[in-house]
Amino acid sequence: MPIIIAIFVLTIWTTYRLFFKENLLFDELLLKPLIWLFPIFFYVKFNFKSLGFSQKNIVKNVFIGLTVGLILSLERIYLKSLTPNFSWIIIVSALFTATTEEVFFRGFLLNSWLKFFKNPIVAMILNGLFFTLFHVPIAIFVFHYYGYNLFTYLLLNFVSGFVDIILFTYTKSIYPSISNHFVWNIFSGIFK
Repeated sequence: MPIIIAIFVLTIWTTYRLFFKENLLFDELLLKPLIWLFPIFFYVKFNFKSLGFSQKNIVKNVFIGLTVGLILSLERIYLKSLTPNFSWIIIVSALFTATTEEVFFRGFLLNSWLKFFKNPIVAMILNGLFFTLFHVPIAIFVFHYYGYNLFTYLLLNFVSGFVDIILFTYTKSIYPSISNHFVWNIFSGIFK
């Protein structure tokens, strides 16, 4: 069932990206959580603990995620230039995007696949590939990346997604991966 939900969400989200212009706040604060999270909450019957929302070591896990996110974001600072569009919109959308994507990919899909596959590496690689695949629509239809830029963008998404996979698998908590993803998204928004 998780693979069916993932394909359904990918199809709906790709169609939306193809036909509608990006509206950052509407997309990330309303539409993405609705499309991506509603099916999984229905599937897990709103059992947030099964998605990695553990009360154990929250502060420590958030700190781990923020630290890893800052380290990963050094790539952005080193290779890119600062853009003048830093605003509260970047921070809010970064938080909502990170939360939605981590709950979907790590809390739901990775958790499901870790239980299904006997070898956790298979589940982790599959999760990383799906995470990257879900970023193809925005790369092509919003950013208009092709060739080398598309390859680089997807490779960076795979690597950052795999770091989130490791954080989630190691800590058994959603908070480090959300924190890391949040920091990565902020730096991606202000360093282009």
